[in-house]
Amino acid sequence: MKFSLKVNTYNKGNISSIFQESNQITEEVISHKPKKPKNKSDKTALIQRHKTEGIQFAEKGDLELSVKSFEEAIKLSTHDSTIFEMKSQVHLRLNQIFPAIIDAHKSIELSPTWGAAYQTLGRAQLGHGDLDLALKNFQKCLHSEPDNTEARDEDIPWCMELVKQKRIMEKRIKFQSEMSLEMEVDS
Repeated sequence: MKFSLKVNTYNKGNISSIFQESNQITEEVISHKPKKPKNKSDKTALIQRHKTEGIQFAEKGDLELSVKSFEEAIKLSTHDSTIFEMKSQVHLRLNQIFPAIIDAHKSIELSPTWGAAYQTLGRAQLGHGDLDLALKNFQKCLHSEPDNTEARDEDIPWCMELVKQKRIMEKRIKFQSEMSLEMEVDS
């Protein structure tokens, strides 16, 4: 909401109207201030509203607004693992790997048997290059949710392929390093 303030020149006749206008603007600002929920039902509704907004913003691609909506929900409910998990997913889409890892860890801390949180943590760890940890978390996801086809058919095979490629690269680097040491000794 935009507030307009008229600048009046001082004269005896309009000082009263200046105070009235100032009071009116102050009341407008106060009336648009976010209100704290009055009871548990209001708080639950407000949390749900922020979660829903966060999801809608993410679906529209307004990722920064999505994160802000989830943060507002977290201010009201620090024990809802779903909020942290969804916020982690949005951080991943923003390529903000460390915040994604932190939020996924918090989600797991709150719901240690929730497979989706492990899956999101695994994806964040992939983004960071922690392939072995990512694979372990995808496996924990599948252990918690055996019917999670996305983890079983996509995440785990992809991660295993990356781990395999990493091992091959490590062997090549080691071999090349040993070869160059031998060449230096022979020289």
